Amino acid sequence: MGAATGPRSLHQDESPAGTCQGRNEPPQLRSEVRMARRLRRFGMLALALTTQVAVAAAAPPGRRHPDTAAVAALQPVARATLALALPMSTEPPVDAPRPPLDVTPPSALERALGGLLLDVGLPGLPQYGDVNNCGPTAAAMLLAGYQGTQTRAELEALREAIGYWSWDMFPLRQLSLPGFDAGMTTPGMLRATLEHFADDVAFAPIGHPWLPAEVWSVATLKRALAERRPILALVQSATLWNVRTAGLHWVVVRGIEDGVVIYNDPADGTRSEVAFDRFWRAWRLSDLYRSLPMVGPFQALAPDVPVPERSLMEDAGDAFLPVAR
Repeated sequence: MGAATGPRSLHQDESPAGTCQGRNEPPQLRSEVRMARRLRRFGMLALALTTQVAVAAAAPPGRRHPDTAAVAALQPVARATLALALPMSTEPPVDAPRPPLDVTPPSALERALGGLLLDVGLPGLPQYGDVNNCGPTAAAMLLAGYQGTQTRAELEALREAIGYWSWDMFPLRQLSLPGFDAGMTTPGMLRATLEHFADDVAFAPIGHPWLPAEVWSVATLKRALAERRPILALVQSATLWNVRTAGLHWVVVRGIEDGVVIYNDPADGTRSEVAFDRFWRAWRLSDLYRSLPMVGPFQALAPDVPVPERSLMEDAGDAFLPVAR
């Protein structure tokens, strides 16, 4: 979703967010706090809708993209409104305590991941720019597994087609949050894009009708990978990479090996590994990101059929050897 890029250097973990204070505040104050947060979220939704309409209207007939000057004129207003709408705090609501951010998966389910060896071979490809950022690039890597993409040129062409189609179809992608590049891709946008480019594959959000997300997230991920169904997961890049650069980021989760999550990272196009507990926290998102419209914890899209048994790495020969190491 975010255009988080760059090398992933190791730093100290981010400081944990403070726990909620002021449980004994007067009821009137609690009510005012709730109302203020609702107004901020309503402002985010209103801004998203009005900006999408305004940017779409800025495109002259027959043009692929809206007029650059018209889009640029909207940016100061969007940045100012978003700055007011996004509270830079991770405190949970005063009347609804939440578990701390460093909650780990249930130990029984975490132990169940040990010893597994699941890795679905998929080609790797780095993202670049606003149009072909992490969302379209992750989608291209996953779709290549189903379409039997044979050369790097074909893979890059697929990424370009996905990027420009979604850029034209969803003008909201051209909106940037304060301090970030443009090109944000929500789960709904990415699902529509996948459905447009997939031949005989359907994609749906993963979830469970009654189990808590902290439980089904582990079980559903394990089941999907065991069935050779890689998923697209929206994660918090700072937690995943152990850096201090904020942002949301799409990755392709392709396997689990002895408690380690294996994924293709659009940031550099490589096959990467991360401890399961770190991935789980990155996938859960912080309180701030969970409060954003069109986002939420454990966002992921899963295909309904397995990737064919053929190995793209073998089918493509040397073409993909430098990629997805």
